[in-house]
This record gives sequence, C-alpha cells and structure tokens, in this order.
Amino acid sequence: MLKNNSKLNLVRIGSDITYSSLKEIGSGILTSFHGIINEIYLAHYESPIIDSIDAQLLTLILGEEYVGNTLGITDADLKIDDGDEFYNSILGGKNPQNDVAVVSTKKLAPANMFSEAEIDLFVDRTTKVALHEVGDLLNELGPQPFVHVHPPAGGVAPSVAQARRRSTSSIARRRRSTARWCGSA
Repeated sequence: MLKNNSKLNLVRIGSDITYSSLKEIGSGILTSFHGIINEIYLAHYESPIIDSIDAQLLTLILGEEYVGNTLGITDADLKIDDGDEFYNSILGGKNPQNDVAVVSTKKLAPANMFSEAEIDLFVDRTTKVALHEVGDLLNELGPQPFVHVHPPAGGVAPSVAQARRRSTSSIARRRRSTARWCGSA
C-alpha cells in the first residue's frame, strides 16, 4: 500500500511522449483517482536511447531517483525474465519492493502518428495502461508485479469482451456467496 497516496511522480523516460501528452495522462489519473491522488509531479528522466530494458531494473532506477509514488512511462520495450521465451515483454508492471510502476509505449503507438486522431489514440492507450499501473500502486487488488497472461494451451486468448463477461459473472457469484455467508441473501 502506498505510504502517501496524495502525490504521484509521473516520469517521462525517452521521447515518445510530449509534455502536453504527459500532462493529459496526468489529468486522466487525477480524474480517475479523485480524492486519492491530489497532485501529479511531471518529470523527465534522462536516459540513454535504448530499445528495451528489464522492467524491474527500471523500477529500481526510478526508485533511487524519485522519492515516493512514481509511475515511469518509457518508449523502450519492458522485458521480464521469467523463463518464458515467447512471453517476455510487458506493457507495464509494478515492483513489489517499492512504490514504482512503469509503462511501455512501445506497443501502444499506432503505425503512424501524423494526425490528431492517431495521437489521441496513442494517449488514450497509454492512459489506460497507466491507470492500471496506478491501481496496482494503490494496491486495490493486491500486488500484481510483472504479470503477463498466457493464452490457453492450443487455443486463443479470450477477447476483452469475453474476459470482461467472465470477470463480471465471477464478481456477481462472489457477491451472492458473500451475501449468503453474511446472512443478507
């Protein structure tokens, strides 16, 4: 759980995100976590140009550079070393040892970013992943450090809509079960 929820360092690493886009992502975080996060500090971390970096290493570096709750957004591919050669890249993750999470924009950018619509799509995608990682920072669902999903053996991963339906029905079953257990059903 975060020691002080009211402030979040939002750090740009690399050059894919403009200051105005970073500010827009910060605004989305403030709106979504209204009353929990009250202030966003925007920063830029100078780093060498790299194509990929170990996600945990990046969170450790940011944890040394910034005090408090920090979300880094990088244009580098975030790698994890969990022994799986196929699934070794993630969109984002939180380090369970500190209050730092990271997001990669590498796979979020459209093929071209020449129009306002393409830039908006890029910022929207990045904001959604950032919101997820801030949720992990807040530990609402328990720590989810550097997790990726494997599709079922011999099959295709469920669509977002299918996963959402399964999740919603699972939550409804738990609520009914809890209500019965508490005697309010």
